[in-house]
Amino acid sequence: MDNFDVDSNYTSEDESEYSFGSSSQHSAYSLEMHRNDMILDDDNTNQQELDDEENEDDENQSNRTPSDVWEHIDKVTDPEKPKCKICNKFFSAKSSTTTLRNHIKKYHKHIHREANQTTLKFKGNITSFYDKEKNAEFVKLLIKWIVIDMLPFSLVDSVYFNEFIQKLNPKFRCPGRTTLKNEIMSEFKSRREHIVDFVKDIPGRCSITTDIWSSIKNEAFIGVTIHFITNEWKLKHFTLEVLRITGSHTGNAIYEILNKLLVDFDLKQKIISITTDNGSNMVVACRLLKNDFDIQTPALDFIHSRCICHILNLAVNAGLKHVENLIKKLRKIVKRVRRTQLYLEELERLAIAANHTFKHPILDVKTRWNSVFLMAERALILKDDLLIIKSRHQPLQDIWLNEREWEKIEHLVNLLSQFHIATAELSTQTYPTIAYARVVLLGLLVDLNENRGHNYSLSEVLLAIRNKIQEYWAHIDKMTHVPAFFDPRYKTIAYKNLEINEILEPIRNNFPDSALSNLPSNNNASIFVQRLSSVRQQRNSNTDELLKYWESADASFDIEPLSWWHAHSTEYPILSKMAQSYLSVQASSVPCEQLFSLAGNVVSKKRNRLDEDTTRACLCLRSWMIEGIE
Repeated sequence: MDNFDVDSNYTSEDESEYSFGSSSQHSAYSLEMHRNDMILDDDNTNQQELDDEENEDDENQSNRTPSDVWEHIDKVTDPEKPKCKICNKFFSAKSSTTTLRNHIKKYHKHIHREANQTTLKFKGNITSFYDKEKNAEFVKLLIKWIVIDMLPFSLVDSVYFNEFIQKLNPKFRCPGRTTLKNEIMSEFKSRREHIVDFVKDIPGRCSITTDIWSSIKNEAFIGVTIHFITNEWKLKHFTLEVLRITGSHTGNAIYEILNKLLVDFDLKQKIISITTDNGSNMVVACRLLKNDFDIQTPALDFIHSRCICHILNLAVNAGLKHVENLIKKLRKIVKRVRRTQLYLEELERLAIAANHTFKHPILDVKTRWNSVFLMAERALILKDDLLIIKSRHQPLQDIWLNEREWEKIEHLVNLLSQFHIATAELSTQTYPTIAYARVVLLGLLVDLNENRGHNYSLSEVLLAIRNKIQEYWAHIDKMTHVPAFFDPRYKTIAYKNLEINEILEPIRNNFPDSALSNLPSNNNASIFVQRLSSVRQQRNSNTDELLKYWESADASFDIEPLSWWHAHSTEYPILSKMAQSYLSVQASSVPCEQLFSLAGNVVSKKRNRLDEDTTRACLCLRSWMIEGIE
């Protein structure tokens, strides 16, 4: 059985081997072919992967964003020697972009920008990172800020300013100082062309003020402001021009500049008055201008309005000469207190103890209107506290005023207070003041003519002030006669001791030739009858409208004259047109004074390198931008 088993197994193995061997040739061939296919597939796969990798490297290379340093480094001209485009420094061909960037950061800070994020290159219709049109809008806003706030141009070169701007808007490319100046000059020229057209469309006539100013560079400029009333009956003004004046400031030189200015802006037929200070050169220049207007427009009485505030200041100074020693003593006390820190600290403690606001003593300034009044008024307010301090400190006792002198100071403050109020009210530019100027001068003369008794301590002061005002009254009376008529609040109180015909005749003489050209006519009548009827109607209409307005009740003192005329323009069609012109006349030259007060900030220690053209552009642009004249 065992033999059988062995034989069986053996036999089975033989059979199995025999069975496999019967197809061994086919199987060997199939195996070889399978092996060859596998090797062939592996080779194809590896080649495809290599090709894919090479293509991917090429694509990555083409999509890689070039470093921003190459905007400032030239590697095209000589690849072996890259060169800085700004300072022409050469670098090694092996220099890394980090080395190049560090050079720009260190030596060219004004153009370096820290890139906190990668700049992407968008494809298709997507908006690019830099928007030129939007950037130009931001530059205009930057110019407006710098011009209106009178900032130095060097602001745009500040690293910290640029860091701030880049944080706000990384897309904004801030211009440099030179580019900024060029943009300002371009904006000025563009707007000035528009101003020439703008003034032509001003309704009615307008007035101007002018003055001369010298900068810290000792460059003299003549400024001109223009004033007019709109169809909405609003009084508007802006700086018309600022021009350099060289050589002697003679009347003829000023006349030539002003005359050319009026021609350039085509204003010869629109100007009704010019307001200046009382300088002799200004008086001569305006006399020459008036001669031109009398020849060109004989029906119109061109007005040279002398600044009322200057006249008041001259009158006050004439009076103060009679108390000059008293003012010097008061000024000495004020200076001592202001210069002694101990006195000021004690004054502050006394104010706090009395629950009052601490007020510094005021020192007068020779060139500032009403400064003596302000100094004396503040000294009286602080007198009780100063008495306490004086009792503790001998130096103050040695210069103290006696009771008689303090009484004079009190009288002086009472006398000068009305001049301070008048100056402040006549210095406005937002509502008409020419009629009020006449009322102010007449009211002051009434007060100065009052008898204050023989014991009045300031009789010499009062007399000197009155004489100075009366010296100018003849000119003031003439220049304010017609304009004052058109203020409905004062028309019956502004003409002292004058008959009705004396009041109305100058107004009637200034009626415009075309004012009544639209009167109705009878077309059926002959041309000769129409002409005679037209003359009669014109006379009747003149008389009717003048008398109707004159005999109407005065407007309340709290009514704005322009609002009144706005409401009554249809009732008085001719007079309302005249009012629109004459109420633009300025009572003072304060607008130009204020222009040049600002000019001191334009040409300052930080901006003392501005040339005359840039100074002119900045001063004019500031006014045009504030007034919204594009």
